[in-house]
Amino acid sequence: MISPSETAFAKGDKTRSVLMPKSVWESLMALRDDAPLDAPVFSSRKKGHLCESAVWRVVKTATKRAGIPKEVSCHWFRHAHASHA
Repeated sequence: MISPSETAFAKGDKTRSVLMPKSVWESLMALRDDAPLDAPVFSSRKKGHLCESAVWRVVKTATKRAGIPKEVSCHWFRHAHASHA
């Protein structure tokens, strides 16, 4: 089951709808607790948004832990998701 779409802003000032399974949406909303709607879901240790280099480190660490032998990136995951969707 897909949740209502969330709006995201893409390059070129275009608006995109992001669809996800209801279970994922509920898990993300639970992580937010009672944070304001404009607060980041995944925050840094300083409680702000994650910077680009921090996201890269998370992806690289997760890739290694998962035993994926290829070099991957956030864009690689995005492309894979779009291809499979």
